[in-house]
Amino acid sequence: MVDVEQEVTNVTIKDAPCEMSDITICGHISKFGDVVHGSLRRGLIKDTNIETGTRYVQLTNCVPIIPTATKFGRFSVRVFADNNRTECPYCTKTDHPSYRCTNKPSRQNQAARKCYRCNSTAHTIKDCPHSEKLCYRCGKEGHIQRDCQTDDQEMYGDYVHDIQEGRDANKDDSFTEDNNTEEVIIDLNKTTENVIDLNKTTESVIEKRTLHSRFLKQ
Repeated sequence: MVDVEQEVTNVTIKDAPCEMSDITICGHISKFGDVVHGSLRRGLIKDTNIETGTRYVQLTNCVPIIPTATKFGRFSVRVFADNNRTECPYCTKTDHPSYRCTNKPSRQNQAARKCYRCNSTAHTIKDCPHSEKLCYRCGKEGHIQRDCQTDDQEMYGDYVHDIQEGRDANKDDSFTEDNNTEEVIIDLNKTTENVIDLNKTTESVIEKRTLHSRFLKQ
């Protein structure tokens, strides 16, 4: 991360899981520029503390164009940036948002005009400039995600160790949750056994009182 010394680009990241750590988010977005220290914020539903999954972050030394769709690991996210760094998917220009584009197709034709190789709506798959194989992990052509040989060091650079620590921490959290679940199940079973014993004791007391009452009547 860097301090603010030059033009800052504000980036909005949508659809990232709420559970994804800030370190992981910064590691992924850093391939488009230098993350400004302390700039990452999490989106919340208005007047609540409920997270939406949206992240807001600032970059310097930003690449000229930030793709509107990319992958953070196995998760697909949408990315939007100011300073004319977000390309309109309909005309590829950067001086306006996509919803104001005069080339935007009608809703009826929009679904039909979509490339299912690169997710662009500026062309269909037959006119796609990419090769038949496009990796959604590293963004390179020539192979698909499951065959990607790009290592984490090449993808994340100096952030690779922080990202690995975040992954390990998530695994530890999952393991702790599983242990807690087992403990709750054990406690619940014990409680059930105690209730059963209490019911048996109550039935025994009622039975004794009934016999005693019959004896007194005789």
